[in-house]
Amino acid sequence: MRLCDAIALLAVRLCSHMAGTHRTHGPLGTLRGAACAVLKEAAVMTMPVRARWRALPRALRWPLVVVIALYAGYLLLGNLLLNTPLGPAGLNRKPDSFAMHWGPGLTWWPGRVMLWDVHLQGRSTGNRWSVSAQRMSGQIQMLPLLHRQLLVPELHVHGVRAGLQSATSTPDAVGAPPVAAVVQTQPAATTLDASSDAAESNAPEETAANAARAAATPATATAETSAATAAAAERAKPTATSPSDQARNRPAANAPANPHPAAPAWTLQFDRIDAAQVHTLSLRQLRIEGDGRLQLGLFKQLRGGPMELFPSRAVFDNARVHWGKSELLRNGQLRLEASIARHAPAQARGLALLQLTDALVAVHGDTAALDVTRTAQGRHTVVARPGKGRADGELRWTRGALQAGSQLHWRAPLHDSTRTPAALLGELAAQLQVDDAMRLTVSMPEPADAGLTLDADLRVEGRQLPLHSIRDLLPRTSGHARLHWQLASLSWIPALFPDVDWLTLEGDGLVDADLRIARGQLGAGSRLQVPHVRAHVGVMGHAIDGQASADLRVDADANSQLLPALALQMQQFSIAHGDAPTRPFVQGHDLRLDLQTRADARNLATLRDATRAHLTFANARVPDLRAYNRYLPQQQLRFDGGNGVLSGDLQIEPGGRIGKGGLRLGARAARLQFAGLALRGDVDADLRLQRGDLRAENFRLDASTVQLRNVGFTGPDGRRRDGWWARIVLDDTRMQWRQPIGVDGRVRIQMHDLAFLMALYARDRSIPDWMLRLVDAGQAQVTGRVRWQGNTVIVDRLQARNDRFQVDARLRLQGTQRSGSLLARWGVLSAAIGLHNDTPDWHLRRAPEWYQAQPDLIR
Repeated sequence: MRLCDAIALLAVRLCSHMAGTHRTHGPLGTLRGAACAVLKEAAVMTMPVRARWRALPRALRWPLVVVIALYAGYLLLGNLLLNTPLGPAGLNRKPDSFAMHWGPGLTWWPGRVMLWDVHLQGRSTGNRWSVSAQRMSGQIQMLPLLHRQLLVPELHVHGVRAGLQSATSTPDAVGAPPVAAVVQTQPAATTLDASSDAAESNAPEETAANAARAAATPATATAETSAATAAAAERAKPTATSPSDQARNRPAANAPANPHPAAPAWTLQFDRIDAAQVHTLSLRQLRIEGDGRLQLGLFKQLRGGPMELFPSRAVFDNARVHWGKSELLRNGQLRLEASIARHAPAQARGLALLQLTDALVAVHGDTAALDVTRTAQGRHTVVARPGKGRADGELRWTRGALQAGSQLHWRAPLHDSTRTPAALLGELAAQLQVDDAMRLTVSMPEPADAGLTLDADLRVEGRQLPLHSIRDLLPRTSGHARLHWQLASLSWIPALFPDVDWLTLEGDGLVDADLRIARGQLGAGSRLQVPHVRAHVGVMGHAIDGQASADLRVDADANSQLLPALALQMQQFSIAHGDAPTRPFVQGHDLRLDLQTRADARNLATLRDATRAHLTFANARVPDLRAYNRYLPQQQLRFDGGNGVLSGDLQIEPGGRIGKGGLRLGARAARLQFAGLALRGDVDADLRLQRGDLRAENFRLDASTVQLRNVGFTGPDGRRRDGWWARIVLDDTRMQWRQPIGVDGRVRIQMHDLAFLMALYARDRSIPDWMLRLVDAGQAQVTGRVRWQGNTVIVDRLQARNDRFQVDARLRLQGTQRSGSLLARWGVLSAAIGLHNDTPDWHLRRAPEWYQAQPDLIR
């Protein structure tokens, strides 16, 4: 017998003997009983494990066996999955949407996991994200998994680097949305595209979902080890799949092979995420480095369900903030507190999410200095440079409004590298203070030859900030601003004149402005000058482009009503057809456009229909007159060559109506074709546009003139005639500028002789001798009715006369055909010509009666 067995047997017998032979009452008896109990327990403890196991009841032994086996199996399988490729392979089923890799892993209890060297990467709508951590540990509640709920009471992360960047649009083989890049083998910070498109996307919702998946991944791997493989795969699938992927895979789940309805979306809830030693956060060009701590709470339902950010906070000590390669803040302290109310993605997207946000942002630290430089294109710009500035402030935000007490102060040294040598101009100071209103002051040194200057003191009533249009602040803004600054966009200047939608200013420009503002209203004496800007003017289907200077001034009349005016001058310009803007047909210098508003209720946000415009230019060069053939009935009238000059003077009233104006075209030695008759000579056209509607493109051409001089052509007798001239005046004439172009009205013509008119009817030298003498009988006064529509020209009731002769005519030119009638009378002599398909038909007997019997062409 072993020694322990002997000791145990001896203790049992001794206790039995003491209990049976020495029954003593009182304290001594109690002491003996206690000693006996101690001896018995000591005897049991010294018994072998097998004996103790057999001493247990049979009903208790088998459940204990099952529990011990399950726990041992969990330890084995769970740690096997975490430390072999089996875990990542089962989790990363869609690596383009979500991928997670880690180094060593440990789980000692179901729902509790610890991982080292963790790398996560995934994509959301329009963005990619990545997170790396040195260590990650957390707890997941197991029972809610049965209801497709991932509840994580706590998650601890150490040594974090994280960021977001825009996703690359590269569709996969099955036409899926763009995917993220392959998971990197080393931790690397990524960035976020902060463009307006990303702001309007579903990035907040998708980012939250991906963050939840990332945090839930270790717990999901744990769940895989504690259940069957099929159930574990079902739990891992939604964790590793983005909402867009679920939506894309939903039809497959509803296929006839598996007719069961789609499972409800997973719900993710992280009550508390503690991230210690947060090293780097990157948002596109913005990068924050330092010793950071983060506490985050999050709720998200996948497949487009609601999302909520619980009260969270982040703190950075020794913070360094970079924008691209420029350092913005160093030795800084950053503090951020934020919460977002629960909402569906359709309720708030992009900037609208701020309407559901409560936040606090505090910053204290050193900033970079500023430097005024000049680009290769000669533009002034401000860039960061090494130096010591200071930023201190705290901003509180509640559901779309800054809170009283918010303030931000910033000052920075200002250098000017455009000088030789570079100089320190002084210090720029900016301050934002919020009480019942918001006040912004900015001041910077203003030496006489400074490239850029800025001095502003603005007060905005109220604390609400418009999230969609900063222009909505203008009616609430008062103060003054004086600046000489390079602005990235000048398109807002024509926007001050809403009814002038045909004027645009493109690109950036240097602005010299002194503005006085009262509740969004420009005060008298305000001025704004832009020395160089690219301007575009669209008038009557033409595009006028050129390099221009702009001068905006606000004056006041005797009744203190404001009169804003804009003077735009193009040093060089070109005119092209609206449908061919890259092929200009007019080039000129010194075009001027003046805009002036009436004196009723001008304000900076909108100038109602009260703008008048005056557009003038002179002697612009027209290299090839054939460019105007698109406006002419080319089979009847066209230019065959030549060049000229164009001048314009147009006054445009509110609504786009032309009160009065004119276009003048001059050409020397121009070559023309009219009704198949070749002409060569000088042309001067003065079109006076009156009471037109610019949008309807209908005009009156009353008092417009066309002069032909030094014209040469082949006369009806077959001889060459030179030095012919004519002056055409339009009366009661209307013009439709829009295609097909049309003209309808009366004309008065004074011409050298009738040679040109007779040549339109008879070119075969069959004309009688007395009619040839009629041709040379001197000047003639001509009146008639003209209609031109598309490719058809009609001249009706034309009468030409002087003291010795009279000619009446009708003529239709359509396509290549000529038809009409003519009656010529000289004293007692008369003759008529009927023209059909270019063939003259002479009527020498009873010519007046025959002519009167012909119908008018225009009724």
